[in-house]
Amino acid sequence: MPDEENSEDTYDVGYGKPPKHTQWQKGQSGNPSGKKKKEQSLFDELKKLSAKEIVVQQNGVSVMMTQGKAMLTAALNKAMNGDLGSIKFIYQNLEIAEAGLSETKVPALTEDLLSVLETHADWVGVVESARTELAETAGNQEEEGDEDAAF
Repeated sequence: MPDEENSEDTYDVGYGKPPKHTQWQKGQSGNPSGKKKKEQSLFDELKKLSAKEIVVQQNGVSVMMTQGKAMLTAALNKAMNGDLGSIKFIYQNLEIAEAGLSETKVPALTEDLLSVLETHADWVGVVESARTELAETAGNQEEEGDEDAAF
């Protein structure tokens, strides 16, 4: 009888000890469907699609280019032929690109900003005069120290 109680068939079920038949079997995943993949945004999908390379005919010659470049080339060709929608598209995108790269944003000078700048300039003047005084004081102390050493 004691051998039967200590055998592998008997198993104490309790906190942290689930029944054997409900435990994961060897090789069985606890999450069989896996982690859900994050859905790509529309922008990410568009970027991915526009990066694919395709063959395009230009002046009777086959040329490899990305779909994005082919789309821009087509829009530019339409704009050159007078398509107003394409002209507007090209103009707006060139304007955005130039604004982002070439212009530096300068805040408008208001009375409040001017008073802040004046206060800053006053403090810079105070700091500079304090540095000058400190340098002169340190120079005078060195000279006085040299005179004492001569005697």
